[in-house]
Amino acid sequence: VHDGAVVFGDHTSSTVSSRSTGELRSQMPVYAPAFYTTSARASKTDIAPVDPQDALDGVEALSVRSWELDADGDGNRHVGPMAGEFAEQFDLGGGESIATVDADGIALAAIQGLSQRLDDARTALDEREERIDALKRNLDRTEERIDDLEARLAALGGS
Repeated sequence: VHDGAVVFGDHTSSTVSSRSTGELRSQMPVYAPAFYTTSARASKTDIAPVDPQDALDGVEALSVRSWELDADGDGNRHVGPMAGEFAEQFDLGGGESIATVDADGIALAAIQGLSQRLDDARTALDEREERIDALKRNLDRTEERIDDLEARLAALGGS
């Protein structure tokens, strides 16, 4: 139906057709050991940093659910966010699908964000432990002074 579109159907009576130019559409499941996404720096333009904390916040805000595809009919369950919510949360993709490269990239950025939060929490914990140790040393010195004062008072005949 569209220029450059490649469409694979199967033995069912369902009709499958292209929706736009230059797309590959399959009515059959596609099985492959791996999918390789073009990712060399030389093949990219308009490269911009991603804030790992923003990615983590976005992942935390997503509803990740289990579901079956209507078209599958084979009872296979999948897990993930809804494409529209993903697109809205990260300003990536469109209404009906999530590019695996985007899902992978957001997951990696969120892991970096989580690592940063963990490092920050460890630093804060170390600082608290140092403060607690300082307070304990101060308490020990105060108790020693009280003991010394009590001993002096007892030596003077006090109680």
